[in-house]
Amino acid sequence: MKLSARTFALLTLSALASFGPAAADETIVHQLRNSEAYLVGRAPVVRESAQSDTAERSAVIVGSYTVIPNATPGLNSNFSFIRFPNFNADLTTVTTVRMIGDATGTDYGTASVESAPWSSPQRSITDLYQSIDGVAFNPADTTLTLYLQNNQVLSGVQHVYYNSISDFFENMSACTHVDGVSYIPMGAGVVNVHTSTLQSRFPSVVKVHNRGDTASIRLRVHDGPTGNLLGVFAFNAVANSTYAFTAPQIEAAIGYIPTPADFHMNVVFDGDPSIPPYNAIITHTVTNVRVSGSVLNLTTICNIND
Repeated sequence: MKLSARTFALLTLSALASFGPAAADETIVHQLRNSEAYLVGRAPVVRESAQSDTAERSAVIVGSYTVIPNATPGLNSNFSFIRFPNFNADLTTVTTVRMIGDATGTDYGTASVESAPWSSPQRSITDLYQSIDGVAFNPADTTLTLYLQNNQVLSGVQHVYYNSISDFFENMSACTHVDGVSYIPMGAGVVNVHTSTLQSRFPSVVKVHNRGDTASIRLRVHDGPTGNLLGVFAFNAVANSTYAFTAPQIEAAIGYIPTPADFHMNVVFDGDPSIPPYNAIITHTVTNVRVSGSVLNLTTICNIND
């Protein structure tokens, strides 16, 4: 007797039901047997002993770190730039950056980056590596994983890719979130806003959305590399409204004329970053003129030590 497709399906469901709910609902998981074929990152390798030099094991990196994956010194003409924002008003912060090669597991050592108050210095992977008196770089490590720690709160990190051929770049920050940790400071402002020096290639726009009924909002503008105060400006705000400021508008508001070497400025709410002074949201976008006017979101900043 030939069974119809419907009858066959019903008989199959009946058979599954006879084994109970667990058998009918169980998800079948297949074990990937050749995981080595997909391996792109490995932990540092440690020798077991001098007698068993061929025995190797992966060493767990112990501690509270912020991890930055896929950092590259130039893979396919892509270059990673790491930014180190410091929202402390009067404390210089120090971020340590441990560099692990993804292909070889080589521990290249630990770089150190100082951030003055309200600054966000930018470093390439090459900058970080050259600051370490460590082992020779292995070209097989086309990408690296960075392990970051910092000695102060109100410290953040931003990871940006830049392609030297297409002129395209993007915010690659991948943040983690932990229960009980306040992420308010990371919304205190935006960093590495392009000055009018980069207006013809990568014009920045800072937008502020007023969620509350605040009548006036004050913004401070700091030099990105040094944190020096460039000026303060205020604007009248209407509830539930958004205000957009280009770099030339911000510079005109504070009377600032950047030099050809001044590329970045930080725009932050005026007040204690740990307590939001306004019920407002600030964002930073960049238009890539060369890549068909693509708009890039450069807002996200990650906490360090989560």
